[in-house]
Amino acid sequence: MRSDDVNHAVNVDLLHIPRGGLEQNALRASYNAVRRRDLAADPLIPRGLSLSRAVQAVVVGTPDFTPRFDRDYFGGAVSWSAS
Repeated sequence: MRSDDVNHAVNVDLLHIPRGGLEQNALRASYNAVRRRDLAADPLIPRGLSLSRAVQAVVVGTPDFTPRFDRDYFGGAVSWSAS
């Protein structure tokens, strides 16, 4: 994908992950990095998989964190383990 296309796609996705407290904003930052890397590797990687990876990176340090995001937009495949 072209850089402009990646920027647009990630910015649209971030509209579906609200801002919030420290952990929620860490999720947004993590998703931004993970999604850009995923799109560079394979533009067909589902955004829900990218979000799962981003959530996993945040909950490792904060197992009580409950991420907020648009489940309809990201699909039902978003999952993570707090352990």
